[in-house]
Amino acid sequence: MVLHDQSVDITEAVDAMDAHLKYLGYPFHAIHTGPLIRRESVYANDLTEDRKRLFNALFHFTRRLDIKYLCPKIKKSDCSDVIDMTGKLSKAIRNSLSEHNDFWNGFDKVIVYYDNGQVELTKILSSVFNTYFTNEY
Repeated sequence: MVLHDQSVDITEAVDAMDAHLKYLGYPFHAIHTGPLIRRESVYANDLTEDRKRLFNALFHFTRRLDIKYLCPKIKKSDCSDVIDMTGKLSKAIRNSLSEHNDFWNGFDKVIVYYDNGQVELTKILSSVFNTYFTNEY
């Protein structure tokens, strides 16, 4: 999860990244690192050098920004089924949120943006954020 204080303007950096992606031949593109690394999906026919350029562009973009991130994790092999995995991932996200409670308390409002790419993850995020933050997000 990428955390960004919206009072910090990152428009210039985003515009520069969009221009760089267009230059690399990926206009209007959101980089998905899993498929990029595994050479899947839209990256299936890309050369290693091209994929490396995208990865480096994303790395340098995020390194320069005033953002924070959380990366809750579980072991899929420890899950007996999708219900068990959903529960464990929900708990991992909840625990990550609570570990950074001081950070969250610095804001009047938390807004969640998600592209609804994975139905189960959409449900998890909605459930966890709605129960963790009692005010609107």
